Amino acid sequence: MNDIAYKRERRLQHRLERLESNNPVCLVCGEADSVCLQWHHPLREKQFSDVRFLACSNDHDRLHELEKDWRTTAPHSVQEIAAHLLFVFADILSLFKRDGAEFIAYIREIAAKLLTAPNDGDAP
Repeated sequence: MNDIAYKRERRLQHRLERLESNNPVCLVCGEADSVCLQWHHPLREKQFSDVRFLACSNDHDRLHELEKDWRTTAPHSVQEIAAHLLFVFADILSLFKRDGAEFIAYIREIAAKLLTAPNDGDAP
């Protein structure tokens, strides 16, 4: 193995370690090129740092753009966490490019209702 091939292999191994998989794929589109993949943290707050999934650069940017439509503040109650996760689920489904607009709209409606309803308690 020459020096260039060795350096490429080292970079690949470093990416795979960072992505925590030997076969990483984008949750949305199935992209498997490790150069294009990154962790998406839909809840972003420190107490939820382990809530994440892999997305390619394009889908990651799309998810952040969709998030601007619903994210207002950090979730604090179980109810707000559930609402945020429903919005994330709807965002992911909307990127699948399949029929299901009514179902996605229903998920978003339920999530919005959760955010406006009285809270049922603090987050764990």
